[in-house]
Amino acid sequence: MVQRANFPVLPRRALDRWLLERYIASGGAVRDLVRPISICAQEHALICQDRSGGDTLRITYDTLVGADGASSAVRRMLTGRKQRVCPSLEGKVAPAGTSIIFSYDLVRTGYCWYIPTGSGANAGCVMYGGSARECHAWLDSFCEANALELQGVRGAPIPTGDDIVLKAAEDVWLVGDAAGLIDPPTSGGIYHALASARCLASSLTGGAPYEEAIGAFAGMIAGMAEHIGELSMSRALSILGGVQAVHGGER
Repeated sequence: MVQRANFPVLPRRALDRWLLERYIASGGAVRDLVRPISICAQEHALICQDRSGGDTLRITYDTLVGADGASSAVRRMLTGRKQRVCPSLEGKVAPAGTSIIFSYDLVRTGYCWYIPTGSGANAGCVMYGGSARECHAWLDSFCEANALELQGVRGAPIPTGDDIVLKAAEDVWLVGDAAGLIDPPTSGGIYHALASARCLASSLTGGAPYEEAIGAFAGMIAGMAEHIGELSMSRALSILGGVQAVHGGER
């Protein structure tokens, strides 16, 4: 089942650059090439290794925000476990039209996509309840069906949405993918990351408590994650019905 759509795409790197520039302009400082080793929550201290020189750094904090993605080191160090994730793969392909393509399956949970990106394009797949190998096989079949030649495949873990942690320790908060906030049917996370960061910023400056502000939102995500198989099937059947209606001349 394939769905096509036409709308503008904002390159991820452009958004990342804009956010970083705004952060620095607001007085933020960046420590690049620093890897966290451990966190002492009682002492509000983060122990890191400087990758450029190998020195060990001890950085104290009043508030620590884990915004380090689905494989969050902050979350893992303070909870003692990794969060539940599903595989996602993406690679470059030659442009094959201006339409965005989403492809769903009646058996597998997840979807494949083709998205033009200015002078190029990319194709990918995200799969719930499957291995990276199975995800790759699905992506290969999608590319073959759409005459796409995949190059430079890279993978990333995507939160499943059913393992949300907002507060990892006293004065330690998690946002975005690190918290497990993601839209299960689409695996979209940028909006959720921005929303959680906005709620946390408001909380830290006198607004409603973070867990309260984001609570209903997190509950909705968890509910969708619990029924992801049904949601994926519903979407696939909806697209199949639309394709049949077009072929049947009904619209």
